[in-house]
Parts: sequence; C-alpha cells; structure tokens
Amino acid sequence: PYRKTLKVIDTGTNKVIGFLDEDFVRSTLDIDEYFILAGRVWKVDAIDFEDGLVRVSHEAREGILPAWTGEDIPVDYYVSRELGALKRRLTRSLNNEKRLIKLLSEYGLEKNAEKIRSILIKQLEACKCVPSDEEVLIESLGRIVIIHSHIGTKANTTLGLLVAYYLSRRLGIPAKFRALPHAVAIYSREVLPLNKIVEILEPNILSLLEDAIVSSNLYSYKLLQVARRFGILSKKVEKIPLNILKALLPTPAGEEAIAEVKVAFLDVLNLKKWLEVKNKKWKIKIIYRKQPCPLSEYIVNVFARSGYTTSAVPARLLINVVKQRLMESRIKLVCLNCGWSWTIKVKEFSGKIECPVCRFRLIAPVSPWDSDAERVVKKKKKGKKLSDEEKTKIKELVLAAKLFSKNGRKALLTLAGRGIGPKTSARILSKSPDEEELIKNIVEAERNFARTHKYWKK
Repeated sequence: PYRKTLKVIDTGTNKVIGFLDEDFVRSTLDIDEYFILAGRVWKVDAIDFEDGLVRVSHEAREGILPAWTGEDIPVDYYVSRELGALKRRLTRSLNNEKRLIKLLSEYGLEKNAEKIRSILIKQLEACKCVPSDEEVLIESLGRIVIIHSHIGTKANTTLGLLVAYYLSRRLGIPAKFRALPHAVAIYSREVLPLNKIVEILEPNILSLLEDAIVSSNLYSYKLLQVARRFGILSKKVEKIPLNILKALLPTPAGEEAIAEVKVAFLDVLNLKKWLEVKNKKWKIKIIYRKQPCPLSEYIVNVFARSGYTTSAVPARLLINVVKQRLMESRIKLVCLNCGWSWTIKVKEFSGKIECPVCRFRLIAPVSPWDSDAERVVKKKKKGKKLSDEEKTKIKELVLAAKLFSKNGRKALLTLAGRGIGPKTSARILSKSPDEEELIKNIVEAERNFARTHKYWKK
C-alpha cells in the first residue's frame, strides 16, 4: 500500500521538527503517547491524518523510538542462529588464540579479535554464561527483563508481543517490548515478575497470539489497509472507529488483517520450534542483576540513549551513557578579546585554554548555534554602544569564561547539557563534588528545562 509521512509540529514553537512514517504513527502512537524524535522525548497532542500532521510538546520522560521505513530490516532466523553458533564456538576458543582468529577470519572480523575476546571474557566473568544457539540467558534488571534468544527479529517480535500482552492483560502489569535479532527486552514501570515470564515460555503461550495481535496497533493499521482495499471503507478514511473495528473482527477483512500482521511482522513457526525444544536441547540460565551483563549493555543502551526507560536503567549505566553523549557534544569557544571562535567536541578539549589568534585566556563556551556571541564581543571591542540585551549577553559570556577557566572540562560538560546556561552551570558545578554527582545534576537540570521551557516563550 501507498505509505506517506506525517509532518511533526512542536506545539510550543509551531516549528517543524521532523517527519514520521505513517506506519509508525498508526501502529504505535496515540494522543498522550510519548516517542523520541531529534534526540528528544515528545508527547503527542494531536494527530491529523487528513492534513498529515502530528502536533507534539516536549517532555522529559520515557519515550519510544520511531521505526523509520527500512531502519530495522528483519534479520532471518537462520542468520541469528548462525550468530549464536559463532558466539558458542568463539567462547570455546578463548584459550586458543590461533583458532579464535581463524574463526573470526571466516567472517572478516579478525581485526577485532582482541576486542571480541575481551567482551566474551568479561561476559563469562560477570554472568558465567555466553548466550548462544545452545544456551538461553534470561536476565532480570528489575523493570527490564532481557531474553537472549537467537531466533531472528520476527520470532523475537512474536515473543515480545506475547509476553507483553500476557503481562499487561493477564497480570495487569503495563509492559512494552523491543525485539532484536538475538534478544527481546521487556520493559515496565513496575518490577517485572521474572518467575512468571519464565513460566509462560512454553508452546501454549501461542494460544494468546490472535488476542495479542488484535490488541496491538499493528492490527488496527493493517485492518484499515484491508478495509480500504476491500472497499469497506473509503480511501479518505484515516482512522477506524472502535465500533467498526470490533464489527470487522469476525469478518474476512478482520481475518485478512490478522494474517497480514503475521506475514509482515511475525515468525510464529520458528518461535514455536524454539519453544518446543528449548528445555530439551538448550541450557537455560536465569540471573538477577543490578547491572546488565556486558553483552546486554548494548540493549540497555538503546533504551537509555532514547530516554525509553530512564527510570529503569541502572544508575551507573545511565551516568555513563549521559557522559558519553556530553563528551560527543559540540561546543563553540569564543575569545572575549578578539571575538575569534572555533568549535570542538567536549572530548577533544586538550586542557589548554587560550585563543589561537591573540593568545587571550578568557574563552567563553557557548552553543554551536549561538550566532550572537562573536558579534557582541566584536561590537564591544570596537567601543560601540551596547543594548541592554547585549550587555546581559556580555555578562553571560564572562561568567561562562570564568567557569571554563576555573573548571576546565567539567564546565564544558555542564554547558553541553540541554538548556543549561552559565548561571545554571555555576550552580551545578558548585554542588557537584565529583563527576558522578556532576552528571546526575546535569540530568536533573535537563529534565527541569524540558518541564518548564515551554512556559518561557512569550
């Protein structure tokens, strides 16, 4: 079917912030839902399919990542099984460097031998298990449960859909999931009952599949496509009313929509195969941890970077993720003597604070998009009269420069935070005895900015 994109408008500024694929909007979003776009979390205020608009407001809380067309090409069951087999063979070869490199060379990975070996050793030390095609690791982090299942993207999507449905509808625990080729992560704002999740990993869970499909947004989207195609609904209809959706469920259109969801997104056959033999052929290891295993850090990072499970991600990992993001941030340095400016990543700061042109040592860090700083500094240097706004700008630049001179990289980390200016930066630096506290205080300031900044615009 024809697929269009919808324009996303920030309600506060009325500016276009990006575009979303119609599939994602229909299958995932609703009014008051949260999602990630342009690195921020947005709350859906309104959806207008007729005009192709999604109106949103910025929020500092959990969200979900948009699924762009072609972004997540499903990895086949057999490819995932091969990955699991490779991990198993590599683990058995950790004490034989020659054999390890030979195995990796079959996949063109020999240059990464040391890094891969190091990760596998850390995994074994931390969890006594490397998940593979013959070993399933089920890992509880409280509000996140990760099932390391090498069964491909679609089979893991099926598994995630079933487990999330069971938790939400049968146990009353709201849950979402994210499927990867080699694992599925289940997330809730409540602590997840690992014993219940393990109990339901049996073939009979597939009896819930049609109910799980019908309760998902994927079904309502596919049903709309089918109903248009069958001539039941006009092509101008953008959303199926609930009463019509229920009425179409027992019809050929409803059956076709369920079938199309299975074909497009799910792999029931291979999930069934996996569930039937998992206890007979494969080892299952169940662990409870405060911090994710090394092989799980990537999965949890996906959540943490997106803001998906900020409250559920272990604090230490969240701090590392935020620090990494701040270190990769670009910041502009402006000389307060000559107005010369240059841009660096925070991680590139060498420790030397000096203008490369005039050797002046009072350098103000500002946003890369700040177009006024150089202009105001040069205007002041020429002795021209400054407006009240420009005088305020100079004071801010001087404060930023003093913070940078005194605190070095810590000042850059703070000023790289979203919505953090010199005054807020000064408060954060004064109450942060170490780097961990600094990052925590930056996160809190970013959240406060996200909560309140919409009220500043008048």
